[in-house]
Amino acid sequence: MSELDKSHTVRLDAETASRVEALKPRFALPGRGAKTADVLRALIITGLSVEEAKVPVSKKESKR
Repeated sequence: MSELDKSHTVRLDAETASRVEALKPRFALPGRGAKTADVLRALIITGLSVEEAKVPVSKKESKR
């Protein structure tokens, strides 16, 4: 099992946690409210795309 296959705990400061909670309605589906994990997953995926588009990652950096 790779490191990415494991569950992770994320600690957020109160302000950031409130901002994440405020986004839950955007990710809710009919009959199913969004969970904090749903919001965090979407933010990570979006953030990865944004950061990857900024500067190409060198081979050395991608091995971290």
